[in-house]
Amino acid sequence: LIDRTGLQNECLNKTILLKMTASEIKSWIKGNERPPDWIHSQPKQTEEYLYGYWRSTIADGSKQTLRNRSVSVRQFADWFNSDITSADTSDVSEWKEHMQIEDYAYRSIQSKIYALSTYYNWLIDRKDFENNPVDSVDIEHFNKTRLSENLDREYVTDDEFKQMIEACETTREKLICRLFWDTGVRFGELVEINRSDIN
Repeated sequence: LIDRTGLQNECLNKTILLKMTASEIKSWIKGNERPPDWIHSQPKQTEEYLYGYWRSTIADGSKQTLRNRSVSVRQFADWFNSDITSADTSDVSEWKEHMQIEDYAYRSIQSKIYALSTYYNWLIDRKDFENNPVDSVDIEHFNKTRLSENLDREYVTDDEFKQMIEACETTREKLICRLFWDTGVRFGELVEINRSDIN
């Protein structure tokens, strides 16, 4: 017989984890609340490492950064199904291949692996771990989007940028275009920039 209640609870837990927001992670860290169930599948020492890693991420990063890193680390932990501090390069390479088979976009794969790398870099900096298993994983060519796979070009050219600047009617519009072009800032980050942020 199928344990329908257990199956429903498992699906519910996974749905909750997928929707875990940066604010909820902050509440967990600040309030010393019980961490998400998937973290309890990790050894106690690794659970403490993850707690410290997210504390540092909260202190140093934006909400979007926190969310991206937490989702990526959780997804790797779910797939690896063991102590993630014991993972090596071949494990991360297999996870990359798994995501390719699951038809993840190139940029998504690259982003998730870069996010996972920050956890291992934190371990190296704070806990004297010797190496980062992500360092030898080849993802440099994973910079295409699904759209670009079917297009001849992906980026705005110099001439197109000049045309954009010429089409601007206000200094504000020119500044926005310049910020995108010169810094590569994301739209969500750009709208939060204040005068006080600029030296």
